[in-house]
Amino acid sequence: MKVLLADDSAGMRAMFRRALERLGHMGRDILEVQSGLEVESALLDGSCPIDLVIFDWDLPGMDGLALMGKLKSLGLGETVSVLLSVNRQQRALLPRAFALGPCDSIDRPFTEETCEQKLRSMGKVVEVKQAESSRRLRVLPAASEPADSGMPFLVLLPAVVIDDLLKLAEERPHQAGAVLLKAGQLSDSLHIVTRGQVDLISGGKTVRTVGEGDPFGEFSFMMGEPSTYTAQAKTQGITASLTKAGISDLLRKHPGLDKQFTSLMERYHEVLSARAATIAKSDFKGSFATMSFANVLQVLNIGKKSGVLTMRLGEQSGGLYLENGEVVHAWTDHSTGELAFYMLSGWKKATFGFSSSRRVEERTLRASTMTMLMEAMRRLDEKPGGSVAPTDEGLDQLFPSR
Repeated sequence: MKVLLADDSAGMRAMFRRALERLGHMGRDILEVQSGLEVESALLDGSCPIDLVIFDWDLPGMDGLALMGKLKSLGLGETVSVLLSVNRQQRALLPRAFALGPCDSIDRPFTEETCEQKLRSMGKVVEVKQAESSRRLRVLPAASEPADSGMPFLVLLPAVVIDDLLKLAEERPHQAGAVLLKAGQLSDSLHIVTRGQVDLISGGKTVRTVGEGDPFGEFSFMMGEPSTYTAQAKTQGITASLTKAGISDLLRKHPGLDKQFTSLMERYHEVLSARAATIAKSDFKGSFATMSFANVLQVLNIGKKSGVLTMRLGEQSGGLYLENGEVVHAWTDHSTGELAFYMLSGWKKATFGFSSSRRVEERTLRASTMTMLMEAMRRLDEKPGGSVAPTDEGLDQLFPSR
């Protein structure tokens, strides 16, 4: 929980800080400010989303009503919890503050015990809001059938690329009626029909027939989600299955190919745009245990979102800055650039927050987002135990295979 502690009294800040630390909050998660200008700056800093504001009503440069109005104008009224520290006279103004958005109050003077009790209850409020964010993630729009792209995927590729792709892929013959992918199963490869036809079946009905040159199971493979349909061979034929490592090798040999792989996901533009709209809401928060790193990043990429994706795993923190959906900067406490990106991609139990914003950042990443994700998967396959560093959780969260 990130706390903004706004009070011009050093003594009051010290009391709140002691209470927070007794409740188990780390000092690094408590940001102290002494003026309204500093409060506004902290709220606008997308790299550090605030969960709780502890606010002295008569802070220089901003009173309680101005704070609540500012949160409302920034779209943070429902996501940021507020504790207003008031005296007896200021308490009469609280109804006006409540009308601007949800908040709580504590009457001065108060004891350290009262302070700790109030902060404990505020912590529970924050937990409820974070749980609601996770619930919203779990009910994000499910994948539906993609829009008709007009041309088969393979037809869009240069002949030399098709040749290299087929060399890297495993070709598998199958008979009519063979089940190639079951509903609820995670696709561990990108499957492309090279001969024959494959029916995609959902609810006992064929929702689409995949012809030669087109893939199936691509959403499951790219997003790490169970397939919503069963793929069954309509005719005798052949499929070419390209693994994570195979795609990485192909991208290294043909750097511009990332656009073609991204286009596979753009076929699901409607569902991905809906997810991007949910994630990009002001100060959206969640956990990679609910929605994977790759899922979040690809949704932001397809949605062409700009902003800061911050992450926290225990005492470690880091983040990514995106411009129009492309990651241009990555950082952790001890690294930047590609090293930081690969470390962050392995934080499968991290919490995250996204804040839409634009700012000037040094570009530390040159490769495309798709290429970076594929390289992360390649590194996983090449590392014993599936981790990019001894302290990392591993990159299997990117595209889990079961």
